[in-house]
Amino acid sequence: MLSGSSSGGVYVDQQTTASAQQAANKVKARQDVQRLFNEAKPQIEKMTAFVACGATNKNISKYSDPDAVGFVSPFIHFNYHKSGCLNILRINGIEKRTANAFAFKVTYVSPQSEESKIKEYTAIKQPSGEWLFKWSYY
Repeated sequence: MLSGSSSGGVYVDQQTTASAQQAANKVKARQDVQRLFNEAKPQIEKMTAFVACGATNKNISKYSDPDAVGFVSPFIHFNYHKSGCLNILRINGIEKRTANAFAFKVTYVSPQSEESKIKEYTAIKQPSGEWLFKWSYY
């Protein structure tokens, strides 16, 4: 039996949580961006695992920047993946946007069909100190 967590109607299994953590632990970026990434890393791991297990536009709001619009699940790009979570193959392309924001890419892969999709996100540190995200439209 898999153990994991359920949040917002999405069950995140331990394999997906582990793949998010492994991908985040391998990130290498310029020192100024690495510092921001490391600060946001726990929230990035949670958000990417949540997305990999079926987050929708309706339940992603807990990770959404107040100005974020247009979340598109990577699942719409998978024609042959039939059930369960995706794996997170890598997190890369870390680019500083501002003093409190950086962009990054996540590669999701189906463990069944081996289809993959790269999604881009922007992490934004809120005035409260919390890290929330904006989504790419593709």
